[in-house]
Amino acid sequence: MDIRETVEYAFKFALKSGADEVDSLGISRRVLMMRLIDRRGGYKKREIGTKEMQGLNFRVIVNGSFAYGYTSSLEKSEIERLLTSLIKIARIRGRDKSFKGLPDPKTPSHVVGIYDKELESTDLNEIMNYLRNINFELLGISQDIIAVKTGFISIIEEKIIANTRGIDVSFRESIGEYFMTVNISPNDRSRSYYDLVQSRHLKDLSLDEVKEEALKFLDLGSKHVKWKSGRQTVIFHPMALNSLLRYTLVEAINGYNVTEGKSYLADKLGDQIAPKELDIVDDGTLKNGLRTAPVDDEGSPTKRVQIISRGVLKSFLYDHYTARIANVESTGNAFREMKGGIHIDARNLVISGKLRELEELLSYVENGILVREILGAHGTNVGSGAFFVSSPRAFVIQKGRIIGSIESATISGIFSQVLKSYIAMGGKIRTIGYLTAPYVAFKGIDVVID
Repeated sequence: MDIRETVEYAFKFALKSGADEVDSLGISRRVLMMRLIDRRGGYKKREIGTKEMQGLNFRVIVNGSFAYGYTSSLEKSEIERLLTSLIKIARIRGRDKSFKGLPDPKTPSHVVGIYDKELESTDLNEIMNYLRNINFELLGISQDIIAVKTGFISIIEEKIIANTRGIDVSFRESIGEYFMTVNISPNDRSRSYYDLVQSRHLKDLSLDEVKEEALKFLDLGSKHVKWKSGRQTVIFHPMALNSLLRYTLVEAINGYNVTEGKSYLADKLGDQIAPKELDIVDDGTLKNGLRTAPVDDEGSPTKRVQIISRGVLKSFLYDHYTARIANVESTGNAFREMKGGIHIDARNLVISGKLRELEELLSYVENGILVREILGAHGTNVGSGAFFVSSPRAFVIQKGRIIGSIESATISGIFSQVLKSYIAMGGKIRTIGYLTAPYVAFKGIDVVID
C-alpha cells in the first residue's frame, strides 16, 4: 500500500475497533546534503548524501480523550498494532473536557511558490563547482582565512493531511539552502563566521551577498576594542532576531500559553505594546514563504494573521484545540512532526515598518552594539518576558559607525519593555526559517561586557 491507501485502511480499522475519530499526517521526504571543506595547505573534503523517509502520525480520539502515535511502516499488521495500542491509551487517559472534536473540512487556502521542480532535479556538478569556487575565492582573499566550509541542502516533501470528518489535502513542497562557515585565525585568535541562505526556489539561492557580508564582518572582527557595560542600543541581525523572537514573542502569542494564562501578553489584546511604526504579521499564505502551506498539519486553512498593527496587539496564534477554548477560529498554526503531537508555531512571521539603509540605521546609534548571533534564548520566561542571552561576538557601534568587536556580551531585559523601545529597522530583508526581517534596533537594553 502507498501512504494514501494506508490512511484509508487505517481510518476504517480504527473506527471499527472503537475509535470515535482519527486524523493523520503522512509524510514522504527526500533530503539531499552536500558539504565541501577546504583548508589552507591543501586539505579538502567532499561529502554528498541522500536520505529518504516516509511515515504516518495518527491521532486517535475515544470518548473525548486522544493519543498520538507514529509508524514508518505501511504494513497492515503494523498499522493495526499501532492503532489498537492508541485506542487503549486514549481510553486510559480519560476525557479532556476542552476537546470538542477534530476540525471539519474547509476550503484550503490558495498558495503560490511552495514547490520548485528544479530543486528536485538539481545539477549536483554545477552546485559543487559553484561551492568549490566560493571556497577557493575566500581562501585566496586573505592568509588569515584558514578554512572554508560550504554546503547545499535540498528537501522535497509530500504531505497528506486527512481525518475521518472528511479533510483530505495533499501537497508537494521544496526547500533549498546554501550555508557557509569561514574560519579565521589572525595573531592566534581563532574565530568563525556562519551564515545561510534559504529559499523555496533554486534560482533564488546564492552565497554571493553572504560572502561579501562575511568579509566585512571578519574584517571588523579583527579590530578588538574595549567597551563598557550599561544600557545601550542593540541592533539585531536577522539571524539573532530569529533566535530571540522564537522564545520572547512567538511563545508569548502561542494560543496554548495564552489560554492557559502563561503568557505575559495573555491580557494585552488591543493594547499598545510597541511604537506605532512597528507591524508584525504571521502569514501562512505568503508567496514563496518557507512555511507557507494550503492547510496546517491538522487540516485547517492557513491565514494571514495581523499580530501587531501600528504597535497594537491584534491577535494570537491558534490551532483547532486552543481556538475552541478561546471561542475563535483556528489561525492555521498547528504543526506536527512525524513523531509527537500537535504544537503551535509561527508560519512566516514578517516584521515590517519604514525600511532604511543599514548606514542610516547605524547613524541612530550613539553608543551600542550589533549582534549577529545569540545563545540561550530558550531560557526565556514566557510568563514575564524576561530573557537573558549571550552573544559570542558583538560589534561595537560608536557615533553611528562600527569601530570593532568584543569577544562576548550578555544581553537581558523584559521583552514587553524591549518592544516599546523599538527604534527602527534597516538593511537587507532576510528570510531565515520562520522569520522575514531586516536588522532591527532597540534602545535602552541591558548589556554586560564579559
